[in-house]
Amino acid sequence: MSTPRIKVLIVEDDLLISKRYQMILSKDQQIECVGCASSGYEGTMLAALNKPDVILMDIELEDKQAGLRATSEILNYMPDIKIVMLTVCETFSRF
Repeated sequence: MSTPRIKVLIVEDDLLISKRYQMILSKDQQIECVGCASSGYEGTMLAALNKPDVILMDIELEDKQAGLRATSEILNYMPDIKIVMLTVCETFSRF
């Protein structure tokens, strides 16, 4: 009997970064990418549909808080899901 694969959803508005995450995840046989979303709304819908174990969530999607809002909404109806918050910034001073 094999171990179930870890289902991962990617929520990232930069297509190049999203594809890079997919490429990295595809190299691990224990991980299954169950979808990619480019907005908080789309990420919320795909999370409800695909029931991932883990979400890789960009903090800044459509606007500076979209990833945080989507995370809050997802955790309201899927409190056990693991969400890894990611972002790209030019300097650390923003945080």
